[in-house]
Amino acid sequence: MTDTRRETTLKRLANEGLKTMNFFRSLPPEDLERQIYTAGTGWRANQILCHLLSAEQAFHHLISDILLGGPGAPEDMDIDAFNEENMRAMQCDDVEAVLKAFAQARITTIDIVRKMRPADFDRQGRHPFLGIASLEAMLKLIYRHAMIHQRDIRRVLEQGAPIGPPPDPQA
Repeated sequence: MTDTRRETTLKRLANEGLKTMNFFRSLPPEDLERQIYTAGTGWRANQILCHLLSAEQAFHHLISDILLGGPGAPEDMDIDAFNEENMRAMQCDDVEAVLKAFAQARITTIDIVRKMRPADFDRQGRHPFLGIASLEAMLKLIYRHAMIHQRDIRRVLEQGAPIGPPPDPQA
């Protein structure tokens, strides 16, 4: 597989990015303020959107490091602490502003992938959740990550109660 991986990844990133933006735009203000998780600080739906933005931006650094021959994430990185710290630093109440930033971040991700050579998809590096993994696996995680959180939000909105920590994206 050569350009097929790039084209498939580009399509999935673009399509799932649009679905993510449409999903969050469809939520009324009271649903955006709904607590989704019981773990950590108990993220609300609008905070999950901020988390998706933060993760997307962090992926840019991670992927660029691996493309330049670096190891990826530090071996001792605590992903939960990183996510909580980033969440506290972000302003999540202006959903349209966050969605605009998310759209720009997704465009940057797509641009990075567009410039990758076929062999780059097989490059290995450390991801804070996946461990040592290929860039192809990390890129798949980008769009699957948003899908998992959207599924969780839908579940909470249907059932009316927050759920435990986010599930393993590889499950």
